[in-house]
Amino acid sequence: ALPFPADAHDVVRVGYGVDTEDKKLTATGAPETFLQLKKAGTPLALLLVALWFSYRLQQDSIAADADVRRALAIQAEIQTLHSHIAESATSVRGYLLTGREDFLTPYTAAREALPLTLSRLRSSIRDPEMRDRLEHIQHLLNRKLLSLDALRDEGRQLSPADLQAHLLGSKGLLDELRSEIRAMDSREAALVAQYSEAAGVALRRNLWIGAIISALVLATGLAAFLLLFRGVIWRVKRLAMNAERLGSGQTLEALPAGQDELGQLAQR
Repeated sequence: ALPFPADAHDVVRVGYGVDTEDKKLTATGAPETFLQLKKAGTPLALLLVALWFSYRLQQDSIAADADVRRALAIQAEIQTLHSHIAESATSVRGYLLTGREDFLTPYTAAREALPLTLSRLRSSIRDPEMRDRLEHIQHLLNRKLLSLDALRDEGRQLSPADLQAHLLGSKGLLDELRSEIRAMDSREAALVAQYSEAAGVALRRNLWIGAIISALVLATGLAAFLLLFRGVIWRVKRLAMNAERLGSGQTLEALPAGQDELGQLAQR
């Protein structure tokens, strides 16, 4: 039989659970499984934070792209508005010159389409300056349409002098409308450039932050793996050392308590 120390306090098993000191350590020390989960939870928590940041950045990019698309759509509606107004004026002038009712077909179609175009613009525009200009255009357009209605209904019965005066007044309204529409188009072009720049900035920011977060997650995961690996190696070495001590009858070194396979082996 191998010689063992006579002092009962020197008799220590490979693991924990026999002497008083070991019991204190077991009671106060965290289970190995919990420690492993804690180490592994750090990169997981960082990954969740990275996903949340990525989601927020993606939402910012989506919002910036939506602003660009909306501004481009407003530009298209402004051009449509100008086209309807020009067609209305040309149609009525053609009717006055020829007296043919078919010349009024574009005018009728434009009268039906103009309220829809203005409604779409009103629902899409967010810029205060653009809203003010649209209201001014609405006022001018109402006056222009009343003038065209009068020309359509009474223009062929007017004297040349009265017709000329009416046409000059109608042309003045048309010129003012065109000036306001050009101003709206210029303002919206500036907004498109502004929104496009914001979208580009958001995209570049997303790429940089995504790369940084990915590097942090990779580094944290690698560090957690190395910590876990070193912890397992250290415990295996202590078990092997205790096995040698047990074979030579020396006092065994205490090992941390654990609920995993190594901890159960240490307690046997």
